[in-house]
Order: sequence, then structure tokens, then C-alpha cells
Amino acid sequence: MSNQIFDNTVCLAVTFHRAGQNRRVRRGDAKVITQDKDREENPDESDIEGPDQTQFSIGKRIFASDHWRAAMSIARKFDTWLHIRSLPCPLKRGTELIPLTMLDEVYAKLDQAEAGYKIEAGALLEEYDQLKRESQEKLKDLYREEDYPSPQQFRRAFWVERKLFDFSPPGKMKLSETMFKQERDRWRQTFIKAENEIRLALRESMLMLVSHLAEKLQSTPDGKKKVLRDSAVDKVVEFLDLFDKRNVLNDTELKILVGRARRVLDGDIAMAGALRQDGTVREIVSRRMEEVKSGLDALIKSGPARVISFDEE
Repeated sequence: MSNQIFDNTVCLAVTFHRAGQNRRVRRGDAKVITQDKDREENPDESDIEGPDQTQFSIGKRIFASDHWRAAMSIARKFDTWLHIRSLPCPLKRGTELIPLTMLDEVYAKLDQAEAGYKIEAGALLEEYDQLKRESQEKLKDLYREEDYPSPQQFRRAFWVERKLFDFSPPGKMKLSETMFKQERDRWRQTFIKAENEIRLALRESMLMLVSHLAEKLQSTPDGKKKVLRDSAVDKVVEFLDLFDKRNVLNDTELKILVGRARRVLDGDIAMAGALRQDGTVREIVSRRMEEVKSGLDALIKSGPARVISFDEE
């Protein structure tokens, strides 16, 4: 195995910590809900036995806030942004393999996301007491003061954790040379198994996008055009634009197909408009995308089965 993965990437784990807005309802408290529901549905029957409380669990939302939702949106959007630019990593879920050529861009984006996350957390803290009062009115008998952390604890719950793992030899070794080599060899064996999976994951990711676009360019059985949204073209172009930075294993076969797809779309996201309006352009692009798709199918069939995926489960 070459040192391409070790030399050209680092592992990054980013966690947006938060205070949860849901709590489990205690078994005894669950009777409040079941009894109230029974009374509403059967007003003439005052003594109805509810279900066995040990057979189910229910939850309650202890507060609802636009700022909390905005903070979660920032975290989700960053995770999606990072996922698109990274490579599949054989470590625990939530750890991404980042090409060194993109590390500065990733950290700049993470700094921006973290700043926005802190702003929303600060705004959330300012309305914390009001949120508790509103929840008390809505939850009534299910309100429990102990469900709510103190304002200080609540604010400290919102923070962004980042862990960077670099498997190249450090300038000053903290471990003995023997131990460092043992750990590096252990990680090397993990990444040996991952190389083919990473290569195939890139190929399958492109195949999925190209197949979707090719399918949308085809006419229906009655000769009508299918609806073609900008995103179908945008996602293919985004993959092509990022490919060179993500191609840390130097997949020359896939690079050839990427170049062919670039020539078909001319690297222009505005192509989506031309594809919708010009039937001739649509037909040409459809045919050439089918050729790219056939090439990708052949590449994938010639390789081993894939375990790692870019898609979240």
C-alpha cells in the first residue's frame, strides 16, 4: 500500500453539543395523558382502565424555540457541507477524512458555523425563563422543574467540539518511536481495507448523480419531457468541481469519466435552463450522460464490494 491516504488527508470529528428539548414522561405521569384522552373520547365513562404503563414509553418537549431550531439547522447544514467535501472514513461515525487541500476551507467554514451556533445559543439563553413559563402552561401537570438545567448549565451545553487526527509522524513525538510505529501500523491495516472502498464510494456517488440526471433527461413513454429540476444538474456539477480535491487516491479511471462529464455539461450550472428549453441539447446530453453512466457501471462491476458509503443511514 502507498502512503497516499496518510500523506494527503487528516481525520476530523466535529460535534455540535446541545441541550436536548425532549424528556421521557414517567410511567406514573403517563396516566395523566391516557386518562385525559379517555375522558375526551368517552365523556360518559368516568372509570376507564388505561393501558399497562410498563408496555410503552412516551416523551414530552420541555421547550420550543426558533433559536434552538436555528442552531440545529446550522449544525445540520455544516455536517452536510462537510460530508460532500470529505471522503468516507473507516473510523467511528461522525469522523470525516479531509483532503489536506481543503483543510483551510473546512476550518474557515467551521469557524463560521461555530460563531453562528454560539449566537443562537446566546439568544436562546436570553429567552430561557420565558420558554419555561410557556412550557409550564402547555405541559400543565407534566411540567417538572427538575427537567430544566440551570441557566449556566444550559448555556454550557451548547459548544462545538473538533478533533483532528493526523497520522503522519509528528515533529516531536510524544510516544516512543516503537510505540508510534506500532500505532501507525495498526491504523495502516485499517486504511488498507478502506482504500478500495473509498475508491468505489467515489465512483458510486458519481454514478448515483449521473444516473438520476440521465433518467430525468429521458422522455416518458408518450414522448413528453420529464420535469428537470436545477438540483439534478447542480449536484453533478458540484461533484465534478470538487472531484480533483477529493481524488486523493489518484483514481485515473474515474478521472477520465469526470473529464468526459465536464465536457458534456461544460462546467456550467446554467446548463439546466438550456436542457429544459432546447430539445436538441437535451437529447445530446442525455445520450452522452448514458455513455458516462455505462463507463461508471463497468468500473464498479470490476471492483470489490463496497462497505463504506457517502450516504447517511
